Amino acid sequence: TMLHTQAELAIEGRPFSEVLSEEDLSLIQPYIDYCLSLKKISDIAETERQVQILGEKCWGTIDFLAITGPRLTIVDLKTGIMSGDFLIQLMAYALGALKEFNFVGIESVHLVIIQPAVSPEPIIPRTTPDELWRFEKELKQIIEMAEDKNPQFRTGAHCRWCNASSIWVAAF
Repeated sequence: TMLHTQAELAIEGRPFSEVLSEEDLSLIQPYIDYCLSLKKISDIAETERQVQILGEKCWGTIDFLAITGPRLTIVDLKTGIMSGDFLIQLMAYALGALKEFNFVGIESVHLVIIQPAVSPEPIIPRTTPDELWRFEKELKQIIEMAEDKNPQFRTGAHCRWCNASSIWVAAF
C-alpha cells in the first residue's frame, strides 16, 4: 500500500514521496520506529523482501526482516483494523526466509505484528526453526488437499481475500 511504501522509504533513510496526514503518520510511525531500532542492532535488515515459501505455489513479501545474532525477526505492518490469524502468515514468511537465506545459526524467531489502529504495542509471538519445519509439513499437506481433484471447500470470512469468493459463496 501507499503507507507501506512511505514506511519503507523512511526505514531506508529516504524522504516520503507523498504528503501524509497526521492519521497516516500515526499508522506507520510505530512501525518505522520499531524497524529503525532493530536495524541499528542487526547484522542483516531488509524491507519488502520477497520469499519463496513452497516454491512458486506459495510465496510472500515480508515487510521487514532482521537477523540479530541467532534471532530472525519478521515484522508485519497492518494499517487498518483487521482481525484474523496473522500468525500463520508470519510463520510462512519466516519459513521462506529460513529456506531462502539458509539460516543454519538461527535459534529463535520473533514474529512481530504492528497494528497501531488496534494497539500501540507490537504483538510478538516467538517460535523456533524446528516448529517452522513442522509447519512446512502441514502447509504442504494443505496445498496438496487444495490441489486435489475433489477438494473440500470451507467457506467463511477468510473467503473475502479470494478472487473467486463470489463464485464459491454463491455455490454454497
